[in-house]
Amino acid sequence: AVLKSRPDVVILAGDLHEPPHSPEPFYNLLSQMSARVPVFYTEGNHDLRKRDSSQYNAHLEQISASGAALLNDTVVPLQKGGDCVLLYGQSWRGIKAKQTPVFDLDFPSILVCHDPMQFDRLDPLPDLMLSGHVHGGILRLPWIGPIFAPGDGTPVYKRFARRFFFPKYSKGLYHKGAHTLAVTQGLGFSILPIRFIPPEIMVLTLKSNKKTNNS
Repeated sequence: AVLKSRPDVVILAGDLHEPPHSPEPFYNLLSQMSARVPVFYTEGNHDLRKRDSSQYNAHLEQISASGAALLNDTVVPLQKGGDCVLLYGQSWRGIKAKQTPVFDLDFPSILVCHDPMQFDRLDPLPDLMLSGHVHGGILRLPWIGPIFAPGDGTPVYKRFARRFFFPKYSKGLYHKGAHTLAVTQGLGFSILPIRFIPPEIMVLTLKSNKKTNNS
């Protein structure tokens, strides 16, 4: 389904595997896609659910071995037709450490960051930020919208705090001036094998605003 959209790049914003399930289907997916198109991956909170650091590092190594480029706290130039866009990634550990990406303002910027709430914490903002994490609000009600935000490892009895209800960013596009946040509601599920919201593959088309001789 991803390849049918004929993408120039495939960007994954984390949480495509959760222990104790086997990660092999995830690695196979990366291998099949990266054989056809550049694939970039930034970790989410579920990627950190490994028993020790060696298991976590082995997981990251396997992602790279599958052909995907890891974007954890790095930047990669994307070039097409003589234009350059800088693709940044922020790891979950970077989020929790309150690290701030440094954007080169001479080029358009895309930030891949699992948690969409970073959109309210960054200054300056990237031109485009790609996130997931919220599962579309897990449950959505008419006239109310998204109901729940993920717990990020918080014990269940502590999840009745206001910050875990009615997430501000849950799916679709959000704007602050010229800056855009795109949040996908994701494909799978967590803990329980059930989804109340349809899975989604988000396809974005970027258009230059530069003037040409024909326009």
